[in-house]
Amino acid sequence: MSNTVFLIGNAHLDPVWLWRRAEGYAEIKATFLSALERMREFPDYVFTAAGASYYQWIHDSEPELFAEIRQRVAEGRWAIAGGMWVQPDCNLPSGEAFARHMLYAQRLFQEYFGDIAHFGYNVDSFGHNGMLPQLLRQGGMDAYVFMRPDAGENPGLPKDAFLWESPDGSRVLTYKIPLGYNDASMPKSEYPQYGQMDKYEAQVREIQRLGALCGHPMMSFYGVGNHGGGPTICSLKTLERVVREDGSVRFAGPQDYFDEMRAAVGEETLPVVKTDLQHHASGCYAANSTVKMMNFTAEHALVAAEKMDWLSHKLTASPLRTEALQIAWEKVLFHQFHDILAGCSIRSAYEEAYHALGAALDTAWEVGNFAMQRLSWRVDTTAIAAVPGREDAMDLFRENGDASPYVVFNPHSFPVKSCVRIPWEAKEVCDSKGNPLPLQHVRAERTNVVDLYETLFQAEVPALGWASFYAYYRQAKQPLKLKSVLDSSAESGDYRIENDKVAVTFDPYTGWITSFMDLDTEQEYAGGPMAKPVIIRDYETDTWSHRVFAFHEELGCFTDAKLRILEEGPLRVTMRVESFYNRSSLIQDFSLCRGERALRVSCFLNFQEQLKIARLSFPVNIENPQAVYAMPYGFCKKEPDGLEEPGNNWLQIETTDKQMKNNDKQFGIGLAISGKYSYNVQNNIMNVTIARGCIFADHYGCRDDRVEFQDQGEQRFRYVLLPQDAADYSAIVREAALLGQPLQVIKETQHKGPLGADYEGLRVSAPNCVAEVVKGAQDDGATVLRLYETAGLPTETEVEVPALGARFSVTLRPQEIRTVLLRENGEILETNFLEDII
Repeated sequence: MSNTVFLIGNAHLDPVWLWRRAEGYAEIKATFLSALERMREFPDYVFTAAGASYYQWIHDSEPELFAEIRQRVAEGRWAIAGGMWVQPDCNLPSGEAFARHMLYAQRLFQEYFGDIAHFGYNVDSFGHNGMLPQLLRQGGMDAYVFMRPDAGENPGLPKDAFLWESPDGSRVLTYKIPLGYNDASMPKSEYPQYGQMDKYEAQVREIQRLGALCGHPMMSFYGVGNHGGGPTICSLKTLERVVREDGSVRFAGPQDYFDEMRAAVGEETLPVVKTDLQHHASGCYAANSTVKMMNFTAEHALVAAEKMDWLSHKLTASPLRTEALQIAWEKVLFHQFHDILAGCSIRSAYEEAYHALGAALDTAWEVGNFAMQRLSWRVDTTAIAAVPGREDAMDLFRENGDASPYVVFNPHSFPVKSCVRIPWEAKEVCDSKGNPLPLQHVRAERTNVVDLYETLFQAEVPALGWASFYAYYRQAKQPLKLKSVLDSSAESGDYRIENDKVAVTFDPYTGWITSFMDLDTEQEYAGGPMAKPVIIRDYETDTWSHRVFAFHEELGCFTDAKLRILEEGPLRVTMRVESFYNRSSLIQDFSLCRGERALRVSCFLNFQEQLKIARLSFPVNIENPQAVYAMPYGFCKKEPDGLEEPGNNWLQIETTDKQMKNNDKQFGIGLAISGKYSYNVQNNIMNVTIARGCIFADHYGCRDDRVEFQDQGEQRFRYVLLPQDAADYSAIVREAALLGQPLQVIKETQHKGPLGADYEGLRVSAPNCVAEVVKGAQDDGATVLRLYETAGLPTETEVEVPALGARFSVTLRPQEIRTVLLRENGEILETNFLEDII
């Protein structure tokens, strides 16, 4: 059996970390030039480099340098790696962000080098979500290289090579770097057996020893890294001698290793890992709330804008804005680099990150607004006049201020029923069929003399489409006489809100929820004080929280609450709870809407704590609990052990016991939240971190009066608490999606138009199947549709796209992602993230 050691020359390049982007870009040029110079001096040396954005930078700025790189790639001496725009954080980006990393990076590699990267490569990322095997496969890669967590952080992982399997069954051959990716990764003081041997040879010999124990080939990484540099003359002289003297050691790229493993060992002999790969830097998933919220908002805004752009293109012949959206996506992807998105860089680097993410958000707004305005301008808003009893609607619309039409857009692949706001106080709102809708006047964002209120109404909007509504401002044509179905009280210490489904009771002194009751089943969901804001000690950890995987030392809680009813009417009731800790304050506006079990909460936090963590705690009245954490395009189940876990904007705690009162059902409670990624479940308590006052780029350095702290000041976020049946995650997935992509309202005038008052642009029959992406293909006029399964169940769904006259069936394995290409001639083809036909 082969015991070959493959020498992987590399330079880990952090384009941003303890330096800003300009310095990182300069280091990319210097490192790539150094690699080429060493190749001229050492004819067998092979260099490996990931990060498509680095190659784009060299291609654009230094074409002569790039030409030599292209030549070395063709010779097989320069290995392109990773298949992503950067080496991103591998837990926080959305599923679609990973798809775009691979789409844009791999197509760039194909264009520049005639081939794609065939293995993933994230050697410094702090953890790896369990969907990555499938994501990598969809991106044209069948192998993976990583380093963290190391053996001390997760001793249950294999020490080097294994097969990694995602929930749908996709597998990639995976290698965990045993001794680090940088020079001198192996401290010689810990390996006295190698005596005075040169450190580069000593590392090779230690890798050989490990390979002999496991019985298969190994990789040994060398090269100065982080701030770039790459293999040095000293290292290459030593390793050239070792290669000359030992035929089992060779210069290579990672693909050579994976080819040897498959040929000499066979994948079937390797252990199989079916979990995500954690834990390393648990604190970074809560560090820097601003960059995380901007990333969350930008990811969702770009996906929504792209769908509206496609819809406008198909229905109004507007040109697709594919190039502008790609440029915006590339800004987001670059700032998903693991040291940026994880909150571990210097403060000044984040000023640049906020500017770039803001630019991406602005592009998303421009593209989406253009598309929706173009569509709404072509909607026949005069159609209401043909409805019996509404014949004079146009006369009222023409009289300034009497009435206005509104077009509400839904970017999702499922119909949405949700409260939306329109300006000013309407006397009546009706739908396109003339039916009056319940409405409620709520406080506006302005204090404009007496103009203090806006109108809230409940809109039902078809999937990937729109619905039209008409607001009457001076008089109601057919007023809807609805008594309030909501009730609230604040008498005798009973601070309570309820609707027709649930009742929520608050403690008048702390503001914490003391009861969350299902009115139909009398099931009590609260297992203790819910929505309890807790302060956790964070003194001893650095920005990353290296080797610290749980945070449970409570220092205090937000309390001394002020409670008052903020809103009450036929659509929703809202209790405002303002609570305090030291100089920090938290406002939570708890809302119950008509006909819903969901408790919706808008939060405004003013955080002034340093070296402390703020989290919200939700004890649930549940037995034998298990935790379910969202992953990019999927989820994983874990024991409620209290360890800090990354989650992709939702979490659920559930039981497998039949304990739901009166119904004998299994149940759970889901928590969807905007822009927060750090969770833990301890026994029956769900916790989500909402702020972390750690120091910028603090690596146990000097803590003097010059350091600056993260998350200081104001931030806003929203969350939803949703009771539901266990093992059905479709509802909480949709709630999380709506937090990122809410319904959009366009005010219109009265006009004829070729488009109907309401439109359904997509039909997906299975509730546990979401079509996250509808876009124009990169190369031609085809349409790309990306679907994924949300409940962990084998599913067959019917899909209809009326604008294309297309109807087809899709079968999905549990948590499977499927991408299809719909051509104008009616052809329906299977494709992948790269839009290659399978």
